[in-house]
Amino acid sequence: METLIEKSTTDKMRIYYHKGLDYPYMLYVNDILDGDPCYAYRTLKGAKLAMRKFEKGRYKGKPSTKW
Repeated sequence: METLIEKSTTDKMRIYYHKGLDYPYMLYVNDILDGDPCYAYRTLKGAKLAMRKFEKGRYKGKPSTKW
């Protein structure tokens, strides 16, 4: 079961919590040109830092498709 934890300011990225995984925090990116990547993190802090970094750098702008 997944639980939405946080959305980015542009709603292009979302962090979900998946109970029972070694890396429970999943950062989903809504960018069809990059193949809608997903990144896994052990801590919520790590996922949030990555989301902020990606929002300033590689994944800018609006989501390419609806969630």
